[in-house]
Amino acid sequence: MEGHANQAFDVQYEDSLQLNVSTQQELSNLESVPSGHNIKTNENKADGSVNQELYQKKTISNEPNFYHKEVSESASSELLNKGNNPDERQIEISEDRLANTTHLRRAAPLRLGISSDEAGCSQQTSFTHNEIPSTEPDEPVGSMSHNKGRGFWNRHFSAYSTAAQRALYWMLHLCTLVYVISAVAFWKFQQECDLEWCDGLGMLLIIVVLVYTGLAYYYIIKKHCSKTLYKVLKPICRWLSTLMEHRYRKAVICLLPFVAIVVYLGVDTIGSSERLISCLGTVLIMGLGFIFSKYRAQIQWHPVLSGLAVQFLLGLITIRWSVGRNIIQCIGDRVAIFLGYSNEGARFVYGSDLIDKGIFAFQPLSAIFFLSFVVQILYYYGIMQWVVIKLGWLIQVLMGTTVCESVNAAASVFLGMSESPLLFKPYLNDLTKSEMHAIMAGGFATVAGSVLAAYISFGVSPAHLITASVMSAPAALCYSKLFYPETEESKNKAENMIIEKGDECSVLDAATRGAVTAAQLVLGIIANVIAFVSFISFLNGILSWLGMLVGAEGLTFEYVLSKVFIPLTWVMGVEWKECEDVARLIGIKTIVNEFVAYEQLGKLKLANKLSQRSEMIATYALCGFSNPGSIGISIGSLITMAPNKRKAITEVALRAFITGSAACFLTACIAGVLMPDHHFSDDRVPVFNASTKGP
Repeated sequence: MEGHANQAFDVQYEDSLQLNVSTQQELSNLESVPSGHNIKTNENKADGSVNQELYQKKTISNEPNFYHKEVSESASSELLNKGNNPDERQIEISEDRLANTTHLRRAAPLRLGISSDEAGCSQQTSFTHNEIPSTEPDEPVGSMSHNKGRGFWNRHFSAYSTAAQRALYWMLHLCTLVYVISAVAFWKFQQECDLEWCDGLGMLLIIVVLVYTGLAYYYIIKKHCSKTLYKVLKPICRWLSTLMEHRYRKAVICLLPFVAIVVYLGVDTIGSSERLISCLGTVLIMGLGFIFSKYRAQIQWHPVLSGLAVQFLLGLITIRWSVGRNIIQCIGDRVAIFLGYSNEGARFVYGSDLIDKGIFAFQPLSAIFFLSFVVQILYYYGIMQWVVIKLGWLIQVLMGTTVCESVNAAASVFLGMSESPLLFKPYLNDLTKSEMHAIMAGGFATVAGSVLAAYISFGVSPAHLITASVMSAPAALCYSKLFYPETEESKNKAENMIIEKGDECSVLDAATRGAVTAAQLVLGIIANVIAFVSFISFLNGILSWLGMLVGAEGLTFEYVLSKVFIPLTWVMGVEWKECEDVARLIGIKTIVNEFVAYEQLGKLKLANKLSQRSEMIATYALCGFSNPGSIGISIGSLITMAPNKRKAITEVALRAFITGSAACFLTACIAGVLMPDHHFSDDRVPVFNASTKGP
């Protein structure tokens, strides 16, 4: 075997450097390496030594830091890392050796990945085989073995397979074009005036445009125009980098957006004292976050200030611009419908009675099985990994947060605190305490799209619910970095994350594994919810007993918090005479849950006990999962997915709960600033600006 391997791969150096014995022994094990595994060669230019190492890790051909080349058997040689340094070695694959290795499959080209460190003192070459070389060199090529059969097919029909794939792609594009034309013709024949952008032909056109825009970017612009774009953008980026190097100049540039926001609010809030009070509430909430920060000296102001700016811009788009609000509401409706399909499977297993009544353990939690099933399929095909990197990069650029924090913030707008971490489950064990705090806070500050229907049934405005959840996502990141700053080096940066596929053997294996994994998650959630809600009831019983002894019957945590939250509701912009009613709603939401709070809000709305502005502010302040039961859900789900982080999760849970609540209150304040009274009509439903030209 050793001689055969040396005959198959003869690595030579210009200075006739001889390979050491250990290297040859490792090379001799080449044939025993499973398919898809790596043989990595490390060349050190300082001492000329070469070490061969067999890696049992699966090959990731799209690793961004590697440049892959194909080496065919007909090629005489391939020079790697040819440089001007006389000390730099050249690795040559001998022509006669490759010619004699007839047992190597032509369909299994040798992939060479080259990477070098920053200092340029060493180079690393990884060899990858997609097929296993035969362990019997004398076996004829035309053998009827399984592997030989595949080699015969690939040698003689690989060209036809490529042509068939291209033909299949063109047929798919043609079918898509025919279908779109048919849909447009049918719409024209029906003489419909509305394209139905959320659920009709308009939605189809949007999807087609987005898909083909992405294809054009990746296969045309990125492939053929990337160098030109790089040459154009490089001077601009260099100029911006030089501009931001100076400390005071950078501070001035960063403060300009906030100066513009202050000027805009100063002009826009003239004559409206309630909106000015909401501005005061924003300053007060941020000030309390700074005072009680875990590490005030370690606060990074970039994510804090940029988070406020992003939240304000989202408010302008979703509150003052009707087109943006309609887009967000349409997306939320699609997500809610998608998660609603889990009810069909739940009805089949549990029966219609348990599902239609909305029992927590059977109806809401059934969506976790379905979502975990789908997410694991997306992981198997690499789609979810792509989304994690791209979306994380976008939000990381805007706010300076890490990938997992950013992806969780975006996902929590429509997914729950149990479903969002599934998107980056492989990286949970590497999170820092600050990152774990931000992820938990994002779940507390928003609500899942699957529960919006329940809130709407209480008479709450769906537009306000969607807008509140969207605005609270950056607010949670902003306040999290203020209340619990980062003091460790994060491992989950976009450039450091290794995107790997799982060890599932098929898509069916991946899907079933996702559903089974969700079972443990659901059991953990149920156990923690029962325990936390029972404990709160126990504490309420003690308070009621203590109050009864002094003549204060009915003393509960909700009553106490309704008094404590009166100043907070006033600085949000609620009228003073209605502050106690809104404060009681916030107390119910904080101690019990938002379901009960929205139910009480619906009763107050029917009784006309709240003004339109107070209803709107209460809707934003209540839109979050920050309650004791959710603490149990968050802890149970995260510990199930990352058992090694149990201590960190329980340590930051309370602070994350406070951060999530503060983010909801901050969103209510900003909404109170941006929503003037003339945006309400007489039927107590908010009327937004119908203009499509922007805020």
